[in-house]
Amino acid sequence: MKVTNFPITPIVAIIISKLLGILFASVVFGLDFEFNGIISLFGLGNLDNETMILLSSYSDLFMFTFISLILVINLMLNARTEKQQISKADLDKFLTAQQKNSLSIANKLYGHALYWLISIWITNVYVLFNTLTGKTYLWIYVLILMLTISLTLYLYYDLKREIHLAKTKVFNNDL
Repeated sequence: MKVTNFPITPIVAIIISKLLGILFASVVFGLDFEFNGIISLFGLGNLDNETMILLSSYSDLFMFTFISLILVINLMLNARTEKQQISKADLDKFLTAQQKNSLSIANKLYGHALYWLISIWITNVYVLFNTLTGKTYLWIYVLILMLTISLTLYLYYDLKREIHLAKTKVFNNDL
């Protein structure tokens, strides 16, 4: 998988969900926040420290929730259809060179869910940066980290299970 193969949709969704999260948090908490265009949303420097932390924290949580929801929906929609498309040749490639082809096998099995999982890790790093710089509450990062690890483990164990099922079908000549 090359970087050029990574679709732009997850990155755009991260940016849009962060902006929507800022607007959502300012409405929910009744923050005195002036909207002077999209560029003003990135520069939260004109707010006092408590307001900025509150706004940044809950917009990070909104962003992560939105991206995670897309991943979960993507996994649910592709649960039956795409997992049946593994061929004997793909499985042979996977069995002979485990590390090299595991991403391509995962891409065939799960479609864009792998890209959304990578996007979740990107948002996790972003929220970690915000937490380390004092813009996001620590409990929000811990929650996001636990959910990220859970979603990653779910995808990993599901991938292992699907490969095991495919191996069983090969050995039983069902594939």
